[in-house]
Amino acid sequence: MRLQKHNRSSVLRLVLVLAVAMLAVAPVFAQSVSTYSEYSAKFLCGIADGTSLEHAQYSTSINIHNPNLFSSDMPLSFLKKAVLANPEGKTLVPPSSFRQDTLPNDYAESVNCSIIRSLLGTAAPAAPAFIEGFVVLIVPPASSPNQLDVTAVYTSSKAPSSITLDVVPITGRIITPPAAGAAVTGQVE
Repeated sequence: MRLQKHNRSSVLRLVLVLAVAMLAVAPVFAQSVSTYSEYSAKFLCGIADGTSLEHAQYSTSINIHNPNLFSSDMPLSFLKKAVLANPEGKTLVPPSSFRQDTLPNDYAESVNCSIIRSLLGTAAPAAPAFIEGFVVLIVPPASSPNQLDVTAVYTSSKAPSSITLDVVPITGRIITPPAAGAAVTGQVE
């Protein structure tokens, strides 16, 4: 009987030691995984003909801010591309190449319809033709912290003087690449 009690307490001690060891190792393992931050902001640019959206002039400005405040932090580098969303049944257009960008600490920039059209190149018709889709921002794990503040500002105007404005914060999501050192796909300019 005494032997069984001793064995039980030894087993319980062993389980406790293993549980503490696993909890101590888990944060180290979690930090070693390379994660990317991704932001996907909708854009609407040009004059819609009234078939999919109300007939109006649409404009988008995507504001990007590097929230790092400390002078010891390096500027934040990220990748940016545009993805055109054609109506269902029309020919799909490949996403643009990634364009590398860098923002110093606590600086911001905006990506407007003109820049979005330049990202898309010949895939986008000239303004004021209507286009819509997504601007995708990818922050690699090498940037620390690898997060941005992203907000989209949407305006639409109809004659004679009706204007609407909507400001939408864009929430990032964490992407963990699969094993074997996979990287973000797509070409970089």
